[in-house]
Amino acid sequence: MYLSSYSAIQYMMLAIITTSTQLERQVIGRTVKPSSTDYAKLPLIQLYLKPGNHEFTYGVNFASAGAGALIETRAGSEVYKKGGRHFGFFSIWPLACVPFARILEVRQSGACLDEITPYITLHNREFPKVLENLEKELEGFKYSFSEFHDFLKERMDYPSKYGFEEGKVACCGSGPYNGILRCGGKRGVTEYELCENVSEHVFFDSGHGTERLYQQFVKQFWSGFIFGFCTSLLIITTLSHGEIGLPSEEHVSLFIFGDSIFDAGNNNYINTSLRANFRPYGESFFKHSTGRFSDGRLISDFIAEYANLPFIPPYLQPGNHQFTYGANFASAGAGALVETSQGLVIDLHSQLSYFERVRESLTKNLGEEEANTLISRAVYLFSVGGNDYSYIFGTNSSILRTQSHREFVGTVLGNITAAINEIYKKGGRNFGFLSLDPLGCLPFARVVEQEQNGRGCFKEISPYVKLHNKALPKLLQKLETKLKGFRYSLSDYNEFLRERINHPSKYGFEEGKAACCGSGAYRGIFSCGGQRGIREYKLCPNASEYVFFDSAHPTERVNEQFARLFWNTSFHDFIFGFCTSLLILLTLSHSVSGLSSKEHASLFIFGDSIFDAGNNNYTNTSYRANFQPYGETFFKNPTGRFSDGRLISDFIAEYANLPIIPPYLQPGNRQFTNGSNFASAGAGALVETFHGLVIDLHSQLSHFERVRESLTKNLGDEEAKTLISRAVYLFSAGSNDYSYIFGTNSSILRTHSHREFLGMVLGNKTTAIKEIYNKGGRKFGFLTLDPLGCIPFSRPLGKEGGCFEAITPYVQLHNEELPKLLQKLETELKGFRYSLSNYNEFLSDRINNPSKYGFKEGKVACCGSGPFRGTFSCGGQRGTKEYDLCPNTSDHVFFDSGHPTERVNQQFAMLFWSFVIFLCWPSVLGLLFRAVALITSLFKRDTSLCLCLGIHYLMLETITTLTLPRLHRPTSGHMEKPISGTPPRDTLMGVKFQTSLYSNLPLIPPYLQPGLYNYVYGVNFASGGSGALNETHQGVVIDLQTQLSYFKIVEKQLRHKLGYAQAKTLLSSAVYLFSVGSNDYIAPLQYNISKEFFESYSQEEFIGMVIGNITHVVNEIYKKGGRKFGFLSLGPIGCHPALLVFQQPAGKIGTCREKLTEMAQIHNKAISEALHALEIKLEGFRYSYFDFYTSMSERLNNPTKYGLKEGKKVCCGSGPYRAINNCGGKGPETEYELCDNPSEYVFFDGGHPTERTNQQFSKLMWSGNSNFHILVLAFCASLLSPTISYGHPGLPKEHAALFIFGDSLFDVGNNDYINTSTNFQANFSPYGETFFGYSTGRFSNGRLIPDIIAVYAGLPLIPRYLQPGLDNYTYGVNFASAGAGALAETHQGFVIDLKTQLRYFNKVVKQLRHKLGHAEAYTFLSEAVYLFSIGGNDYLYPFETNSSIFESHSPEQYVGMVIGNLTKVIKKIYKHGGRKFGITGVAPLGCVPSVRATTSGNTGACVEEMNALALQGFKYSNPDFYTYLNGVFNNPADYGFKEGKTACCGSGPYRGISSCGGKRGVTDYELCDNVTDYVFFDSVHPTERVYEKASELWWSQTPNVTGSSNNLCHDHSRLHKKHKALFVFGDSLFDVGNNNYLNTSTGFQSNFWPYGETFFKRPTGRFSDGRLIPDIIAEYAKVPLVPPYLQPGFNYYAHGVNFASAGAGALAQSYQGYVIDLKTQLGNFKKVEKQLRHKLGHAEAYTLLSEAVYLIAIGSNDYSYALATNSSLLASSPEEFIGLVIGNMTNVIKEIYKKGGRKFGFSGVAPLGCTPSMRAMKPGNTGTCVEELNAVARLHNSVLDKVLLNLKGHLPGFKYSYPDIYPLVDEIINNASKYGFKEGKTACCGSGPFRGINSCGGKRGVTEYELCDNVKEHVFFDSNHPTERFYQKVSKFWWSHKPTHTETYISLKELFEVY
Repeated sequence: MYLSSYSAIQYMMLAIITTSTQLERQVIGRTVKPSSTDYAKLPLIQLYLKPGNHEFTYGVNFASAGAGALIETRAGSEVYKKGGRHFGFFSIWPLACVPFARILEVRQSGACLDEITPYITLHNREFPKVLENLEKELEGFKYSFSEFHDFLKERMDYPSKYGFEEGKVACCGSGPYNGILRCGGKRGVTEYELCENVSEHVFFDSGHGTERLYQQFVKQFWSGFIFGFCTSLLIITTLSHGEIGLPSEEHVSLFIFGDSIFDAGNNNYINTSLRANFRPYGESFFKHSTGRFSDGRLISDFIAEYANLPFIPPYLQPGNHQFTYGANFASAGAGALVETSQGLVIDLHSQLSYFERVRESLTKNLGEEEANTLISRAVYLFSVGGNDYSYIFGTNSSILRTQSHREFVGTVLGNITAAINEIYKKGGRNFGFLSLDPLGCLPFARVVEQEQNGRGCFKEISPYVKLHNKALPKLLQKLETKLKGFRYSLSDYNEFLRERINHPSKYGFEEGKAACCGSGAYRGIFSCGGQRGIREYKLCPNASEYVFFDSAHPTERVNEQFARLFWNTSFHDFIFGFCTSLLILLTLSHSVSGLSSKEHASLFIFGDSIFDAGNNNYTNTSYRANFQPYGETFFKNPTGRFSDGRLISDFIAEYANLPIIPPYLQPGNRQFTNGSNFASAGAGALVETFHGLVIDLHSQLSHFERVRESLTKNLGDEEAKTLISRAVYLFSAGSNDYSYIFGTNSSILRTHSHREFLGMVLGNKTTAIKEIYNKGGRKFGFLTLDPLGCIPFSRPLGKEGGCFEAITPYVQLHNEELPKLLQKLETELKGFRYSLSNYNEFLSDRINNPSKYGFKEGKVACCGSGPFRGTFSCGGQRGTKEYDLCPNTSDHVFFDSGHPTERVNQQFAMLFWSFVIFLCWPSVLGLLFRAVALITSLFKRDTSLCLCLGIHYLMLETITTLTLPRLHRPTSGHMEKPISGTPPRDTLMGVKFQTSLYSNLPLIPPYLQPGLYNYVYGVNFASGGSGALNETHQGVVIDLQTQLSYFKIVEKQLRHKLGYAQAKTLLSSAVYLFSVGSNDYIAPLQYNISKEFFESYSQEEFIGMVIGNITHVVNEIYKKGGRKFGFLSLGPIGCHPALLVFQQPAGKIGTCREKLTEMAQIHNKAISEALHALEIKLEGFRYSYFDFYTSMSERLNNPTKYGLKEGKKVCCGSGPYRAINNCGGKGPETEYELCDNPSEYVFFDGGHPTERTNQQFSKLMWSGNSNFHILVLAFCASLLSPTISYGHPGLPKEHAALFIFGDSLFDVGNNDYINTSTNFQANFSPYGETFFGYSTGRFSNGRLIPDIIAVYAGLPLIPRYLQPGLDNYTYGVNFASAGAGALAETHQGFVIDLKTQLRYFNKVVKQLRHKLGHAEAYTFLSEAVYLFSIGGNDYLYPFETNSSIFESHSPEQYVGMVIGNLTKVIKKIYKHGGRKFGITGVAPLGCVPSVRATTSGNTGACVEEMNALALQGFKYSNPDFYTYLNGVFNNPADYGFKEGKTACCGSGPYRGISSCGGKRGVTDYELCDNVTDYVFFDSVHPTERVYEKASELWWSQTPNVTGSSNNLCHDHSRLHKKHKALFVFGDSLFDVGNNNYLNTSTGFQSNFWPYGETFFKRPTGRFSDGRLIPDIIAEYAKVPLVPPYLQPGFNYYAHGVNFASAGAGALAQSYQGYVIDLKTQLGNFKKVEKQLRHKLGHAEAYTLLSEAVYLIAIGSNDYSYALATNSSLLASSPEEFIGLVIGNMTNVIKEIYKKGGRKFGFSGVAPLGCTPSMRAMKPGNTGTCVEELNAVARLHNSVLDKVLLNLKGHLPGFKYSYPDIYPLVDEIINNASKYGFKEGKTACCGSGPFRGINSCGGKRGVTEYELCDNVKEHVFFDSNHPTERFYQKVSKFWWSHKPTHTETYISLKELFEVY
């Protein structure tokens, strides 16, 4: 750009190929053009003049430094004449201000050279006009003009704003501003200066920018740059066959309407105050304000990004005339109504008028047809309505008084409907909508509410929002039925945002209610930026911690989360085009449902038995497979397929997200939109082949023609043609033509040469292809012929069991000629695309090397007779009756004499779908479904080139694994939630081990392992503590260079053992994993030994050395043959636990070391760039780079999100966070702590993750959540690679399984697979939505009891027996069927009755015996648990059908029949080994909504006759289950529910009509807003929440009165030998909810918000934000949470019970009448003791009570009450008063001792005078403690200590734990920060001084109260009670505190453990 004469600039550039910014690489890094290629996924564009550069398929760079436009001024026109259509131009940058110009300024002032400025200004003003004229004159001319001048000027003038330190002085040069062009010393003057850090400078030399500058510009330039219509560089890499343009029919645009949620800057260009074009808006992402109302990008920006579109610019942006990618019309403040903010915004009507202008512009530029296509394929995003509702409140509109809610909402939706209709009329078909956000809970609305009514959401607006959001889906559904082709996606923005507002930490935020930027309460005043009247405002330091950026708009981070959710869950279901857009299709998974013919690829199948799905069942032939054992593996019955299960074509359909394609001849098959299967076993390409017995290829084509006619008739001509052209056509034909002539000894063998006969076969196939092509087909899939001579039926014809070689020449010739034929067709037939896969090679390899692929037998069939089971007798239906059947089909390659097993079909289908291998044929089947072809012009077609492309981008497994597992895909963008509860493994494994597991390799051994000489599976050179630098921990580790030398030794040994060629193959196929660098940066901090070395380099130099060493090692491995590398980025090393405490000053412990973390980030960026450079430089170099930094940061900061509990604290070590690295006690410090459960922790020790964390990272690395899928590491991996078969591993020693029988309470979806009424199915919405996100067949909103029991038992969800493909029963199986009864007559014909369920179980038993052997199967079955829920339907059915059964049978007799059948089934299971049974009994049937709804007079009463029946049956099981459910049904509030009679989903009275989902005759139904409030989900079935509670009860239930039944967690009838129980006495410190059930004042209750929010998410009656000490102690002791004694329906006391009552004292007088005093608590205990003796017997009850622990916390209220009532006794004689209190305590202890109690825990009294309530009472508001009370507390504790010591001496066996917690509590209160708190004196919740007034929750007289932002920072939650976090610390102290030698008590842990 350095010009020798300024006069050159006075001429206007009329056409530019490249501007002066596009220079050859003369800066450190890359210039603009190469950076652009990064975004376009292109390699660096090579120089034209570079020697040897003859490859121009990616483009070429002609730019020349110093060049101008004058030699050829019409260069642009010349390029246009050669075919160029898409041009990118930059404005001229501010030449007058670059460093070289500043030194030429005559005044030498360093100012800009003003003489040159007019030329630049004129150029930049006039040149866009020239381009606009060219666009009009030259057809198809497309351009982008980017403003480089202003961009650079901004950075020169304000460098720090954009991350630079210097904007005027160059990094490299000499003289003032380094403006003399001497950089490098090669331009005459050898001396020059070079800056230390180039990234701090805008300019690199005197006239050129730094790489960082160019990166910033390209990022901004790329976002808004439109490189032409459908030829964007974004997608150029996906174009094929030399096509340079993307056909217009493949392009999708995005048009955006709405308000500030989507406004990208339109309001910048209108006269309004509703703008955001000033700081700090936009700062997070754009670094400047853009007009977006956020700190960065909006939802619509992310959607554009996911769709591979550029940012859609605002319509009003000057110069924006290019609309092929869409346009953004949204305007902040706009509404659906014109009146909303009229005159200040662009209302929806005006936005539509702008759209009309755009449409006219598109029509003018593209032509009407192409414009119409673009409009019809575009997506239209809407976010509008919120302002309409907020405006009427903001203006106090008369609408509030004159219109009802419904009327006004109708007006708003009416306008939205009009807009949709308008767009639809113009051609729009695809729409995306957001529900309204929770307007009343946005920060600005909270301010309004606070001013009017106090805290909380602004409730007046909520009815409008709710009504709008409820009506919108109905409106859209109506439009969908009314408007043909109308498609929409609606995402619940309201629920999404509400969740984050209420639970920010759950989603990684710290603040959900207050905005980041604004002023006033919640920063809810709209003052962000100070440009809206109010100048002052506050700005948070980190916007990403906030849900809201300003008072009404979310942060970029929230927008990104929602956009991802919108894209992944809504847009997956929403069809923007399956095969309609490369842009979007390449980013969408195939999980698309409900596709019409326009949007998806269908599958039409032609061929023979390889593909025949049952057509021959319907022809008169003997070539059938519709009898057993065909089909048994997957379908459980024969289907006509010649295999044990599915065929290749079935798997292909699955991978394409299609249903299994049925046979064309199947009766009733008239639905062909997904395709059709015409294949016929025995068919050939020739009509003569098995003529009369099969459907030959010609006949199959005639069937296809009938299908085409049917499609045309049903869909219309145009849509049918579209379907046909987008369909894929699979062919497998030819084998039978060759086998037939040998089987019949045809004369053809003698009259035709091989080639002549081949010509006939291929000729017929060609005719078929062309016929389909002529009808519109374009995409074809072919298989080569299989090795016919080597399949079992041919081998008896061969010599000595070898292959039948006579047929081989035909097969070889066919397979050689087929690719040539297809290539020829490709050149002849325009648009013909194909995939050809080498089935021959695939099958041959498995025949000859079966063990390599996980098979045991490759030559002998599983089913048949004779040698090799090659006689075609399988099933005994083809003449030969007798046949052999193998025990395990999956061991065999062939199922019968001519056809593979399902397992082989699955392996090949995955290969066919995902890879091109062997011959590099031109396309991949997966690509055909995605309408994408390869750029074949870039690759030469020779057999030496292996082109392997993984197309199904969700594919999880590498091709070298032993078994290619089935591809799992979500059906509607959802996946079943992971189930927690699986016990952790004992050992710790690293990431590399996990990765080796996934790749089916053994554990990779350490290189230095003695005796290790076998390296064929690889070896591990890694060394703990090593770095890339030799100096890092030198002498104590194996540095990277030494590891490389070890690798070279291994490489030599491999060459010696295997030979050079095979060793090279192994090394080139291997994967090389790297994790190195962290120690290089940590070492300087840890050791002073090498500190001098490290400090002698700058940060950049040091990082460069590390990266350099890594790069060197990679290059060395590459030289030895390595091609596939995997790298982990560095983690957030500054935040590793060890570094949080190492050499940290006291105040800094627990804070990250930002310097280290910053270095890690710089390292990660540098290594990423280095790897990218290596990829370009080294041919064949492939790598995967896993973002370890982000993944680890996420887990450190949000461990619970990933199933972990602790992110900072480690499992093993000592000191703060256990981060001192002495785990194992082998260092200087021998004492260390070890956690109970490592799987709850992110880190195991101070620097290393736990196995569970490693497992999560490995899964991410393996399955594609890294930057590159690790599958890339197998880029051209050979299928011949060795794998390992481990054989049958056997079952674990203590394996648990669960077999489930029953009805709808247990049915997880079996009824989905039977022919029944929808009354007995639940496979439709809204069933399943709460937990699974979609319907699963379960009759509830989520999980059922068996699912939850499985979680408790550490098992996966137990699958349904009828699930296709299920043959693994090692965890059990579920046979239950909705509607089933114990009697066969109950709903006969519609359900699977109990007897049939037993029959299914018998089949499973047989399979288990076959697989495991009789002995192991018996053991397995005897250890399993058998769950039953049966009988309910038997009792309901007679009432439903008005049966006369009760006239002929008494209730007792009828119940006897039911129980009798159940008994028979139990006995049958017992004979097979079953010993452990769980039976639910029958619920109160007469109280379900469906029965209540039938009561006369509509009273809603229970039908007691039914309940009586249920009870009669119930006495055979567990009465507590009935009691519990009866209690829940009739007293829901006692159990935390709001509604017990009315169902959540249904219609009619009590929603008792079974219409939920609208699929059972009645289409209209109601659905509740909050399912968790309801006991019943539908008219009969409970909600998941009820099931959770019932499961918990069942899991831990004590035996019943007969002593004969068990709880599910025990395997025998007695209690465990070391059974633990916990009985709790006390006051509010221990009360878990007893006072909820008392008639008392709210001063003694806490069953209202915000109590309980932190842990339980709801109030439970506990006086804290979460758990109390007894809860935490129970967790430590591994005891369930101990419930309150007064909880209704609770009578299971085996684990203890809690008697504590808030306000209670040891004295009956303390708060008498309001609480349960200690003596009454003792009385309740005695009642429990009686019940235990009654249930367990005296001996076992006594044992339980003697082993139990008794916690007592009492006394505080006695003293506070006495003080409050001015007790004279306390004042006059504290010792006497304390004696009364402790005397009562002593009496209670002795009474408990008499009943068997031996182990007691006492908490003592805390510093009562230091609670916030006491501080607030202090005169003068000094805030000091009330020492009088503290003195009483200390005296109480001292006296109690002596009393307990005395009791220990007098009561044999008496043990107690009584650590003095007073000093600890006092220390925490007064030195809060020392213990991690910020506030020790002021409560989190309350009012007044220190929030000491007891007003928390506003229910105790004082309604107003304050609530802190972060409860974890406070010691006290309310005025008297601590936070859960405080309780955790005290509990930990009490649990593990070790007494001194002078103390006589023991720790609480010891108390539980001593027996």
